[in-house]
Amino acid sequence: MRSSLFLCAFSMMVLSVHSLTLDEAVNNALQNHPGLQVLQADIASAEGDRISAGALPNPDLSIGPGVKHTSDAGASQSRFHGNLEISQTLEFPGKRTLRVFLSEGNIRLRQIALEGFRQQLLIKVRRNYFQALAAKQIALLRTEEVQSAQTFLQSAHKRVEAGYASDFELLKAQSDLIIARKGLGQALGEARISKLRLAGLMGIPADTIFEVEGKLDSILFSSFKADPVALALVRNSSIKAQTLQMELAGKNIEAAKLSHKPDLTLSPSLEYTDNEQVYGLNFSVPLPVWNRGKGDVQAATAQQRSAQAELEKLKQEIILSVRTAMDKVRLAEEQRALYTPEFMEGSKSILTRAEKVYGRNETTLLIYLETRRAYFDALTDYYATLNQWADSHLELEAAMGMPPETHQNGEP
Repeated sequence: MRSSLFLCAFSMMVLSVHSLTLDEAVNNALQNHPGLQVLQADIASAEGDRISAGALPNPDLSIGPGVKHTSDAGASQSRFHGNLEISQTLEFPGKRTLRVFLSEGNIRLRQIALEGFRQQLLIKVRRNYFQALAAKQIALLRTEEVQSAQTFLQSAHKRVEAGYASDFELLKAQSDLIIARKGLGQALGEARISKLRLAGLMGIPADTIFEVEGKLDSILFSSFKADPVALALVRNSSIKAQTLQMELAGKNIEAAKLSHKPDLTLSPSLEYTDNEQVYGLNFSVPLPVWNRGKGDVQAATAQQRSAQAELEKLKQEIILSVRTAMDKVRLAEEQRALYTPEFMEGSKSILTRAEKVYGRNETTLLIYLETRRAYFDALTDYYATLNQWADSHLELEAAMGMPPETHQNGEP
């Protein structure tokens, strides 16, 4: 009776809480996840650096007030004397343009990082959502197993009282019920943990009460119309970022060459006394005598070669990841297809019939126990297969860097 009340309360709780859809989970994550806010702040910071990179150097103002003291034929005289100078540096042509280009490249890198983080976040949300669905269905299966164990216990009581069975059957039924209740408690715990992980990704309080909506076997994954490897090489965010890194490395070589080109500094000046004013215009440039920037150019060239090598390495790793994920998808599809609707419906009907004939003393304990075990083992493995099937598709999309496209309720 206590177990029945517990199962009834659990069912009412599931029905009364908010049903969370996959789209709602994704939208919550995109709105609330702090990682996105960090990357958006990084982009804003890089945009500020872009403004600074395009600004002209500020002029320098120098003011030197003083007193000029002169002596002539024993007489001394003091007069006001002042110096005023303004200096403006004119950068070598191309320096500022290149600096702006590099800062804009840094903005694009951070935008690509944001895009990649968003895609990986969506995949993580969906993976945890599907895991929560699997945990929910396992909990419902364990609930059904408890109910079946209760039916077994009731039938065993009747068989023992009628003299058709020994006390062993009653002990076995009690043991099965204890094991079933332990399994239900563990399944409910795993379901709570999976929802906690999902809540963390969505950026909502951990104590938010919700139930994931849908079933794993109602999810459809869109098939790729082009070669997944080719799509990955074009759309993967890591490749986009590394390609841009290589482009910026080439610009860094130009920047290293320009860095030691002389900037011109103009300095108009005024020297003032009450009876004399001296105007001047000074020009100054650094002389590239000792340091001509060869070391900087060599270092920038090495960084470009390193970026190119990293790009080729990354492409090989992604190709391997995509092909491995494709094999996992193919294997998961084959394993999922083994569980036909006829098999699943037939297993349930066989269990129901076995419970009835056992209660009427028309079958043996061994046949009944084997039927129960086969049914619950098959469903447990079925849900594990569904979870692996969904995870294999998510792994493929993660390797490709593709936007997630899945559908529920069988609607493509």
